[in-house]
Order: sequence, then structure tokens, then C-alpha cells
Amino acid sequence: MTKLFFLCRRRGDLTHDEYVERLLGGHVPLALAHHPTLRRYVVNVVEATRGPAPPLDSIGTLWFDSLADYRERLYDSPGGERAIAGDVAGFLGRADAYATTEHVQRAPAEPPSLGPTPGVKLLVALGRAPGQTREDFLRHWLERHVPLALEHHGMSRYVTSVVEERLGVDAPPYDGFAEIHFASPEDLERRLYLSAEGKAAIERDVGRFLGTIHAYYVAEHVARWVEHRPGRFSIRVGDAEAFLVYERRGDVLDLLHTYTPPALRGRNLAAELTRAALEHARAEGLRVVPTCPYTRRYLARHPELRGLVG
Repeated sequence: MTKLFFLCRRRGDLTHDEYVERLLGGHVPLALAHHPTLRRYVVNVVEATRGPAPPLDSIGTLWFDSLADYRERLYDSPGGERAIAGDVAGFLGRADAYATTEHVQRAPAEPPSLGPTPGVKLLVALGRAPGQTREDFLRHWLERHVPLALEHHGMSRYVTSVVEERLGVDAPPYDGFAEIHFASPEDLERRLYLSAEGKAAIERDVGRFLGTIHAYYVAEHVARWVEHRPGRFSIRVGDAEAFLVYERRGDVLDLLHTYTPPALRGRNLAAELTRAALEHARAEGLRVVPTCPYTRRYLARHPELRGLVG
């Protein structure tokens, strides 16, 4: 899966609060409605910086099965593309985009729930030290620094994302992004470093491979998160879960059953799960068997996908 980062700044005539209201209340629902190949979508609203950093209002993270899905199949229709473009023009001043490969270093057992994420999150944009090659930077970051961080930081979730491509010639030359979660502000202050010795070890190591560190405190809002494990797609909201189960037989993907708990009905979750399963079949070159009655109804409403059935 490809993970994209969008570093966003508001239009000059808007306040930060006005920008956030338009982003969460207007743009996010439009994106969910008109980006059919979008697998996961997290909005990180910037609240403050930790040290000097360029001003940002939000950092969007979007996951697609492939970069081609973003470049070639982003919109559901020309009308959807026009709606998104018109909306973006009303609140966004600039966005710098990066295609990355994600490495989940530490995570809770359960996938994220839709909605605001509790706790505190630091999102850090990283650039390699002057004179260092990209290969040396990545080797040091992933093979030496990550184990140190896991040993000496008490975070609940830790994700590193390696920049593979800047999607714009003027984007700052970042080499990676780190996302670090703590359970609360108190937990951050108490467990950012687990010991004085650990803090010293981290600070010494950072100086060996990093030239740029731009850190942002962000409020995380999970707008879409389709979890895929063998035989199952799922979306979690609080303690409840909607899911689709399937069976793969050779080049056949048999979509067997879709279930949404009563408390989650009316939120279009079954459609999101079904679309994710169908797009997975397309990406893998599989023929779909729509055993599930909901899948058959969904395909009847989306004739552009019926070619997957075989």
C-alpha cells in the first residue's frame, strides 16, 4: 500500500479555526464520497510545534493500494472531480505532497477507530544530514535509530514513513516522516524519554544522521480506516466493528458476507468495505463471486465494476 502525506497551509484570508472547520466539516465528507480508491484517510490538525518548524495548518495522510490508484483512479466521476476542486479552492492555500512507504514499528493490537483519536501525537518531518546519501540515511534511521527509539521512548504507537517521491518540484526535501503517539499529555512528558541515559543516547544518535527535524503536535481525526487481514475487511468505530468476510480460491475472490452492527448502520460502512474488497480484487487480478446479497446490490448500483465478476 502507498501512503501519501499532504502538508497543508490555509488560504491567507482564513483563520486557522475557519480552515479546520472547512476541512473537517466540508472537505472530508466530499473526499470520502468521491475518492473510491482511498483506503485510509487521517487528518492531522496542527495545534503547535515542538521547536522551530515551518507553519502548517494540517497534515493529511492518505493510503491507496498503489500510486497508480491515486494518479489514475482518484475520482469517481468528472462531477466528483469538479466538486473536490471547487471545494479545495475555497480553503487551501498550498499543499506539498509526498509518496512514502510505511513501516509500523509499534502499534496497539486493535486498529484505529473512526473519529478523534485520544491522546497526544507528534508528527515529525525529517531530512538527512548534509553530505549524507539517501541510502546511508535510511540504513541509519531504520536499522540503528528505530531500535533506540523503541527502547528509550515510551510511546504507544510509532510509525516511520520513507519518502519515495516528492509529488511536486517545490516541496521541501524531506526524506521521511515519524508519527509518535502517547496516551496523554502527562504520558508524553513522563515517557518521552524513559531515562536520562536514554535521552542522551537518542540525542547523540540524532546528530549522526539528521539535518532537519520539524516536529508538530497534531490532533488526529481518523476519517476512513479499512483494515485488511486475510479473509476479512473491517472498520472499527469505538468498540463496534463492521466487517466483510471473503474466501480466496486460486484466482477467485468469493465475497461471502457483510455485517454492520445496528449502532453503526446508516454510515455507509458496508459500501466502503465492499468497494475496498472489489478494488483489492481488481488490483490482484482476481475474479469476483458475489455470494453476499449486499455485494450483488452494490454491483447493481455500480455497473463500472461488474466486469470484475466472473
